[in-house]
Amino acid sequence: ASAKSQLKAVKSERSDLNVAAKPKEDAAPTRLATLRDEGAKVIADARAKAVEVAELAAVKAQTAKVRALDSVNSLRTKAGQV
Repeated sequence: ASAKSQLKAVKSERSDLNVAAKPKEDAAPTRLATLRDEGAKVIADARAKAVEVAELAAVKAQTAKVRALDSVNSLRTKAGQV
């Protein structure tokens, strides 16, 4: 079986567990539900942090590119003046 189909199987098992583990609306949250909610928050925070890091890396790369082009243009200008 391919990795993709295995991943789909794991995802469907997880969603089955989530459906089975959800308490009734009027029931107090179970320990499992609390842990699941905390886990979801951690995952969301980690994803947000990863996006921030990727955006920062893109900005830094763009800055480096601009600085390099400025340096090249400056050298060309100086070479033309001599």
